[in-house]
This record gives sequence, C-alpha cells and structure tokens, in this order.
Amino acid sequence: MIQAKITEDLLIGDGYPLTLIGGPLLIESEDATLKIAENIYNICNRLGISFIFKSSFDKANRTSINSFRGPLLEKGLKILQKVKQEVGVPVLADIHESHQAALVAEVVDVIQIPAFLCRQTDLLLAAAATGRAINVKKGQHLAPWDMKNVVQKLEHGGAKNILLTERGTCFGYNNFVVDFRSLPQMRALGYPIVFDATHSVQIPGGKGDISDGQRQFVPILAQAATAVGIDALFLEIHENPEVALSDGSNMVALLKLEEILNNILSVKNGLQITYNQKFKQKKNSVANIYQCMSNIKLLALDVDGVLTDGGIYYAEDNMKFRKFNVHDGQGLQLIMQAGINVVVMSAKNSSSILVRLEELGIEHTYIGVKDKLSVLKKLCENLNINFSQVAYVGDDINDIAIMQAVGCPCTVANSMLVDKGITVYTTEKLAGEGAIREICNLLLKSQQISN
Repeated sequence: MIQAKITEDLLIGDGYPLTLIGGPLLIESEDATLKIAENIYNICNRLGISFIFKSSFDKANRTSINSFRGPLLEKGLKILQKVKQEVGVPVLADIHESHQAALVAEVVDVIQIPAFLCRQTDLLLAAAATGRAINVKKGQHLAPWDMKNVVQKLEHGGAKNILLTERGTCFGYNNFVVDFRSLPQMRALGYPIVFDATHSVQIPGGKGDISDGQRQFVPILAQAATAVGIDALFLEIHENPEVALSDGSNMVALLKLEEILNNILSVKNGLQITYNQKFKQKKNSVANIYQCMSNIKLLALDVDGVLTDGGIYYAEDNMKFRKFNVHDGQGLQLIMQAGINVVVMSAKNSSSILVRLEELGIEHTYIGVKDKLSVLKKLCENLNINFSQVAYVGDDINDIAIMQAVGCPCTVANSMLVDKGITVYTTEKLAGEGAIREICNLLLKSQQISN
C-alpha cells in the first residue's frame, strides 16, 4: 500500500480521502495567517477533505533582492505553532538550508524541500534525520523518473513518510507545462503523489523583477490531476491575491476555494460513480459484490436508519425507544465469529444503543460521535486494517465522507442514498427488517468463495 503518515490522525495515500495542502505562499502577518488558516479549515471540514496548512517563514529564492521574504525563522515558527494550537491542524513549511531542519521539525508536521533544491544531498539527509514526514517538489528541470535518486537519498537518511509533488516542468524560458504522465510515474516509486496546481501556472520572472502567473488555469489543471489520480492537492491561497506580497498572480482567492474544491470532488466522485457501475446490473451484480466483499476485515455501521428502522418511539413519560432486529444481531455475531471486526458509530448518545451493542458483544462501539471518519481512521490504524478492507453501511448525507473513503460502501433499501451512485451495494431488505443480516450473509459467502 502507498501511504504516508503525517500525524497520528492523518494519513495520505491508499484508502484515505483527498488531502488539501494549502495556505499563503508566505507568512505576511500573524493575524492574517491565523484567519486564513481557520477559513480554509472550515471549508475543508464542510467538504470532508483533510487539511494541512502551508506557509513559509522565508523564501530565499525570490526573483529580486528587494522582494519580501517573510518574517524569517524564529518569528515564522512561532506563528506556525499558533496555527497548530489555535486552529488545530497539521502544518507544513519549507527549508532552504540544512541547519534549519532540526529547528523547523520542532514545530511542523511536514518539512518541504523546494523544487530548486530537491537534489541537495545534505538538505535531504538533514530533513530525513528529523523523523518528520517530508514533501519533496520535483525539480522543474527533472524528469519524473529522476526522482528515484531523491527518494533513495531520503530513504538512506531514514525517512519513511515521503510525499512527491509535481509542480510543472520548464518549457523554454519563463514557462512551465505539466506532463500528467509524471503522476503515475512518480507514484510508482512507492510514495503518495501531490499535485501543486498553483506553481504549475507560474511564469517565473515574468514581470521582470517578480514572477507572473495564470491563476485562471489552476482549477482546470487541478481537475485534470484529480482525474489522473492524486493523493493530495497543493494550492497556495490568499484572501486577496492582488495585494499578496508574493506570487499573487498564481494564488487562489479564498472566496473561490470552496467552488474549486467542490468541482474537484465532483471529478473524484464521478470517477467513483463510473467505477461503481461495474457493481450494478439493474440494482446489484452479485458476482461483483462478492469480489468487493472478499477482502473485508471490518464492517462499520451507523445506528439510526441502519441497525434500526430510523424511528424513535416516545412513551407517555417521554422515554425514547428504538427497535432493533434480532436477525441483524445474529448476523453480526456470525461475522465476528468468522474473524471480521465490527464497529458501530452513532452521533446519538443513547443508553438504549449501548445496551443492545453490549448484548451483542460488539467491542468497538462509539456513541455521541460527531466526526466518525476520524474515529474510523484511528481504529483502522490500531487494528492494522486499511480503508480498502472496510465495508461501511450508512443511510444519509452525513455518511458520504466515510463512503468515499472505504473499499465497500453500502446502504439500505430505504435510505436517502439509494441510486446516488455513492454505494456499491443496496440491500433488498429495509433498515430494521434484516438489512444488516443481508450484508452479513454476503460477507460470509464472499469470503467462503475467496478462500
């Protein structure tokens, strides 16, 4: 599996949702940095996209001696530390000299190696020695297969969590082009791929003493890269690019970000829908469902509308009741006996749910959970299970983010997600009337066939 671990809660690569690495090119002020980090985080949170905040404390490769370089190391790291603490997101910053690596690693979660410096052995080894995840931008002058030498240097230095970034290739003077073949070619080196859509439209030195850019092409290139296949998207974002102190011509305006990300998700989901057509003949193709479920090691379930019929019954004394199905319970016990893990997650905090799950002997139960995807990620890490080995049964729009991440997304016959192109299997039975037993039977049958 191709993956990189950024933090305990964030992995990038196979089985995980798209990650955005984004922020202004340079730290311009503390207040502006905190404000834009929070705004980007809120957008990503709404869309179910993981987020790493990116900004630089120093840009040593500016076109002109008069160009703004940033607040420099000490002050810049303090601001990035505030972003981590107050916004609560991982952060990324680039280094230009070997001696910066250890200091920067005390704050950031990802150390970035700039494209111009990607062959600098001492810089790569210093970054690797920190133990942090490392993002290396492919040099503008390098072929994608030349990055194997960069990877070997990092591996020699002990690096395990590496990201490789495509950011365009020199095409004559003051111009970059993107050869999308480079994405699978670099991913074949064994590490997740990032696409930098903003630097790919940069025109270095295009205005004489500063760089120019064509930001109107950022969304187009980002969608194209998503269609080819990427693990993360790199965007430099500014509240008002027209007055940015660096690279404003190719940065994305904050007001445009959500629209751009929505279009990217549409491309990604469209590919998933196309993929899911393989699992449908009228409603479901049993042969293909067996294939999908044959390697599942974890069945994850919502409660209301999945394990129950979605109804909540009120007694005269305001007591609430839910109806569970005994056949569903028997099915869950059978798959647990067969070695398939079961996790149940509910946003509701209800004692009746706990009583039923304890009765069934389900070890992994989480109630009152708002961020189910994060809970599922952590559990999969603890069980050493990849998202491709997870089947999830949901019934409403708040389940979509998990369904986009797992290997076998399913729903029930009376859910809000039927015929939305999100799931690979829709049960014949209704929720609360044996739908989960139906899924359990398919899991057992598919794994008997595969074994």
